[in-house]
Amino acid sequence: MTDTNAILLRLSKDESLWAAPLVGALDTLLACADKNIDVDTASVWQFAGKGSQMVCIASYVRGLGVVPATGVLDAVDCPAYFDAMNGHRVLAVDDAQCDPRTKDLTESYLKPNNVHALLDATIRRAGKMVGVLCCEQRNTSRGWGLAEIDMARGLADLAGQLMLISELRRRDQLQSLLLSLAPELGQNHTEKQLAELALKKLVQLFPGIWAAFYRPDPDPGYLQVLSYHAPEAPPAYVNAMQKVHLDSSVLGIAIRERRIVAIRDAGLIQFNQGEQSKALGVVCSIGIPLMHDEVAIGGVIIGVRSQDVIGDDELAAFSLASTSFAVALANARNVHELRHRALHDSLTGLPNRDKLQQDIEHLTGRGSSGSELTMLLLNVKDFRQINDTLGRGSADRLLQQLAERVSAFSRDMGGQAYRLVGDEFAVLVSVGGLVVNSRAQAELLQKIAADPLDAAGLTLILRTRIGVASLPLHGADGYELLRSADTALAWAATDVSGICVYDLLRDTSGPRSLEMVAELRLALENNELTLHLQPKISILNRKLVGCEALLRWVHPRFGNVPPTSFIAVAEKADLMGLLTLWVAKRALQHACELRAAGLDISIAINVSAHNMVDMEFPRQLESLIAQSGLDASALTLEITETVLMSDPDRAATVIADLAALGLALDIDDFGTGYSSLAYLRRLPLKSLKIDRAFVMELTANLQDVHIVRSTVGLAHGLGLSVIAEGVEDEATLALLGELGCDMAQGFGIGRPQPVSDFITWAKQWP
Repeated sequence: MTDTNAILLRLSKDESLWAAPLVGALDTLLACADKNIDVDTASVWQFAGKGSQMVCIASYVRGLGVVPATGVLDAVDCPAYFDAMNGHRVLAVDDAQCDPRTKDLTESYLKPNNVHALLDATIRRAGKMVGVLCCEQRNTSRGWGLAEIDMARGLADLAGQLMLISELRRRDQLQSLLLSLAPELGQNHTEKQLAELALKKLVQLFPGIWAAFYRPDPDPGYLQVLSYHAPEAPPAYVNAMQKVHLDSSVLGIAIRERRIVAIRDAGLIQFNQGEQSKALGVVCSIGIPLMHDEVAIGGVIIGVRSQDVIGDDELAAFSLASTSFAVALANARNVHELRHRALHDSLTGLPNRDKLQQDIEHLTGRGSSGSELTMLLLNVKDFRQINDTLGRGSADRLLQQLAERVSAFSRDMGGQAYRLVGDEFAVLVSVGGLVVNSRAQAELLQKIAADPLDAAGLTLILRTRIGVASLPLHGADGYELLRSADTALAWAATDVSGICVYDLLRDTSGPRSLEMVAELRLALENNELTLHLQPKISILNRKLVGCEALLRWVHPRFGNVPPTSFIAVAEKADLMGLLTLWVAKRALQHACELRAAGLDISIAINVSAHNMVDMEFPRQLESLIAQSGLDASALTLEITETVLMSDPDRAATVIADLAALGLALDIDDFGTGYSSLAYLRRLPLKSLKIDRAFVMELTANLQDVHIVRSTVGLAHGLGLSVIAEGVEDEATLALLGELGCDMAQGFGIGRPQPVSDFITWAKQWP
């Protein structure tokens, strides 16, 4: 619902507004116009006499508030303005003194009052203008926005209802019951709720009637029932009430003649079955047309089942009631339309993000079946380029075609499709079985979307990316479901398949990561992490020369957590300092175990960017080494190029301090960062470690051979040894030897394993 509609709804629910005298109530509306339309003056004019003159009955001036209402406009003096008002629901004039529709008012009203812009909303009853709500801008011209026009229209409708109530107050006791109609009908009812309320009021007035409330049918020759009141009526009679023909019903006559029609006795026509109606005691059939802006928007048929005379007062009461019903019905439809627009995408007609949230809340709320929900979130790769190349019109037609395909897919799945924004669509399915097959369904949707489409005379194949998430597996509510699907969609952008299913262990930015931070901190305190050791060998003589410590965490709920996941969490939570010190301490303990087993080799540990700018880090390591009783050569520190370049000067200082302790320092993943040779040669390094990306396809890729040969030459020229990681087979190991590489590690040599298993493996290594 828009803000404008919400303001009008609050006004319509304000009981003091309806209880106040007419002028006081109109003053309230004008104050609302002053506040929400931002005009200099606002006033209400009402037709007097036979409708040839309009008299100002309420006036409001900015800065002064309510002022005495003065002024008369005669249709004879300004025919162009009256013709324009009769032809427009709202007349929005940007430059009133120059506009032909208001030229009649220029000399007599506009110039004397320095009025430059007008926003006039007609107050209508039964399709006829009975007054005007006028908003004026003085001193300068201005344009009028849609929200301001909607506000003026809504205030005019309320003014019309207030005028109606003023007339009702002058009627006798019979009509006084109708006073409760306007406030109730002004509330936020659906069409059906409105029809039920209207019939309830009519039955209060005339307890013995049968009545039915109708709206237009898709078939223009008929009306369809919204609600009916016909106690003790036979089933056949009730069935006939469901739909009436405009050519053979009292309501059809009333709509054609635009007035209330009462047919009695011999001329009785009731619900298309006059003879049966008479036999059932119906003595009079009344058709009440509901007109709004001179268009029939519905109607009421009343069957009077007594000998009571329906006189002019009763018909006058029905007329007043019909006006309220018509305004309320139009408002209900307007609210429904506004709700529909607020919850649906104008280009494709699909529900939007707000509707998606509502549907998820409904499906997961109280009383729901508890079935699992799965969301497939889809967008188009390089859609902006398509939009720029083909133009917005053609791109929009592509989106409409894609929307049809996504919608058809969702129907086949028993779900609902949505357009969230731009080229992003969602499919929501409430079927437990889909969770298991979510990736397969995403692949099917991707295939459907990839069928050729026609646009601007071209045949295009759209490449899409899809993120998948499910409740309750990947979240506790709709917000988390959408966030998880968004995260998976972001991952899909870099996945070769273009499809990713949300993985909690991979997500380092969601709410669950906060939980993981606390659990990781507890795991450190309780020594629940472990180190696995992977061997390094000399390529020349195949001798075991060292190993690398790799961190492992077996989570009590999630099982093996990938290091990339919890290390990323640790970096964001400032836990890397504690984590590195824990690893160093445990690595030194393992080094003691290796020496006790006769293995005098160094253990390499990875060092983060946080450590390399921490001036206390060398002192902390020195303390740990002293506590272990080992020499500093028991540890090797592996540092990536990107870590060095985060703060080169500070890192150089820390490295110098570490080297002064006797620690060996290696550059890890060499070739993937941005460090300069001039910078590297100034550092007290021992080795370069060639990234696995250049090693794994070494025997099949000549470019990788050139890269490795150049890297080896560079390192040896700087006095550094070279370690190759990712060695999977003997052929790669042999080729590395030919290229001059010094050391190697990889699954082809030995996998990471607990220290006890590593010792066993080392003793068996040839």
